[in-house]
Amino acid sequence: MSQLEPCQILDWDTRFWGFRIARVNGSTLSAETQGRVREWCRAYQVRCLYFLASPSDPETTRVAEANGYRLVDVRVGLSWSMANGRSISMDTPGVTVRPALPADREALVAIAGENYRDTRFAIDAGFAPERCRSFYETWILVSLDGYAQNVLVADLKGEPQGYVTCHLDSPGTGRIGLLGVNGSAQHHGIGRALVHSALAWFTATGASQVAVATQGRNVAAQRLYQRCGFFTESLGLWYHKWFE
Repeated sequence: MSQLEPCQILDWDTRFWGFRIARVNGSTLSAETQGRVREWCRAYQVRCLYFLASPSDPETTRVAEANGYRLVDVRVGLSWSMANGRSISMDTPGVTVRPALPADREALVAIAGENYRDTRFAIDAGFAPERCRSFYETWILVSLDGYAQNVLVADLKGEPQGYVTCHLDSPGTGRIGLLGVNGSAQHHGIGRALVHSALAWFTATGASQVAVATQGRNVAAQRLYQRCGFFTESLGLWYHKWFE
C-alpha cells in the first residue's frame, strides 16, 4: 500500500474482529488530512479506525475530538540499553524461568485470558468483552507457534505462573511483546524474574537495546520495567474512531 495514503488496512485485526479495521498513517492530524482520512475510510468501508497520536501537537487533539475520535488509551514506550550499566539479576527465590514447552499452552492461554482488562480494546465498548479475552489468548498461541522468537515461562512451585514473549526486530534491537502473570501468583517476583530473563536472552543474542510498550493506566507494569532498568522513552495517545 502506498506510503502516500492516509491510512492502511490492518489485515490481522480485520480477520480477528470480523470487520474492517485500519490505522492512520502518521501521528498528527489537520483538518485537511482528516478529510483525506474520512474519504479513504469511506472508500475502503472501514468500520473502526485506530490512531496513535502525538500528545505534543494541540491541533491533532482538537481535530481528533471534533471528528468523533475516542481517546481509549495512553501508550507508554520504554527502552532498556546495555549502555546504561544496570546489571541483570537472575536471583528470584522460588521462581524458575525456562523456555516454553508444548505442555504449557493451556496454562498460558488461561493466564492470557486474565490479562486484557486494562487494554484499549477492553475500554472501548465497540469490542465484545469475550472477544477481548480471546484476542490475548490468540496472541500468546501465535507467539508460541513462531510469531515470537522466544517465549519464556516462569514456574512457581512447579507450575507455570507467567510468561514473556521476546522478539528480535532488527540486529541489536529486541522487543518484549506480551508479559503476563497469573493473578493468584502476584507478589512473588515473577514479573521481575521474567523481565530479567528476557533481557539476559536478548543480550545473549547480541541485542543491546530492548523496547516495550504498556498502558498509561497500568502503573504497576511501568514500575516493574523501571525497576528492571527501563526508561520512559515516548508517549502516544490511542484513539479509536467508529463508522456506521
